[in-house]
Amino acid sequence: MKAVFQTLILLSILIVNAQKSDDSNIVYKNKNGEIMTKEAVEKLFKSGPVNMKTISKENGEKEVTLSRTDIEEQKKLLKSRNETIKKLYYTVFPDFDLVTTAGLRLNQRNLKGKITVVNFWFTTCGPCVKEIPSLNYLMQKYKDEPIEFLAFTFNKNNEVRKFLKENDFSYKQLPDARKIIKELKITIYPTHMVLDKNGIIQEVILGWKEDVDKKNTATIEHIKKEH
Repeated sequence: MKAVFQTLILLSILIVNAQKSDDSNIVYKNKNGEIMTKEAVEKLFKSGPVNMKTISKENGEKEVTLSRTDIEEQKKLLKSRNETIKKLYYTVFPDFDLVTTAGLRLNQRNLKGKITVVNFWFTTCGPCVKEIPSLNYLMQKYKDEPIEFLAFTFNKNNEVRKFLKENDFSYKQLPDARKIIKELKITIYPTHMVLDKNGIIQEVILGWKEDVDKKNTATIEHIKKEH
């Protein structure tokens, strides 16, 4: 078994099913090894920052152990979050080569000369799903302009396609994006970025924000004026 350690803060509340997920075959447990219900997982994340230890098994199943984060760890998380944002601003968005759920191959060269709005999400992330209507509204607002709207996720293609059958998410969906997620060190979901026409990151938004569409709109309009 391969163990992977991650730390998530409150902004990445995982409102998920604590039993085996149909999407990703995940079981959530507390520090005593007891399986947690959806309500228990939700309550834990709403109570404050949480540590998450993920164990990937050979059969493809995952066990996720959740526990509360202490005060010192919280301080480290906030410091790390701020440092992450600073490092991303005004850097070139990494190159990628992925295929959308519609079968379209995309890479960074396809973005040249266009403003690009990026979303990092996954199908069982409650806050990610909650903000989708705002993201659809944003895309509809700029539907007649040469602006790309891309959603990267580590979920597999079939998982995203299954989600889209029941949920309208207008962004171009790029599944199996673990490489770029790892390269950008994305650990907070959702995460948003806005790139200028040269692929430079001009905005970074970590975690769910009620006015995410307004924040992205402000950045888009600023880039339009500058370029």
